[in-house]
Amino acid sequence: MERNNTPKERDRPVTAGLVLLASTVSLVVTALITSGTAHIASIVVLGFLVPTVAIVTSVIERRRVTRRIAVLEADLQSERESGQRLNRLFARFTDELRAPLTAVYELSHHLEDAGI
Repeated sequence: MERNNTPKERDRPVTAGLVLLASTVSLVVTALITSGTAHIASIVVLGFLVPTVAIVTSVIERRRVTRRIAVLEADLQSERESGQRLNRLFARFTDELRAPLTAVYELSHHLEDAGI
């Protein structure tokens, strides 16, 4: 499952987070200038800072999960290759045993037919 995200697509959440952060700063400054109270400023900060942190956290988590998926896909591919090698080994082993076992089987039938 390969994803071909371009740098633009991967950085969209980060860009959105930066825009929210810039908006937060400008709203805090405006709130402080107009009202002078820290209460309004804290409401504005929380109103924009929480979504910003959520976006950044989701980007970090997405990257961590993407790296983990890549590691698991590599491990899965390695296991598949190991399984294929094992199947080839069993096929060769079976082919090597088939001829001698067939000869023993045929010999036992001849001996049985001969009454020995």
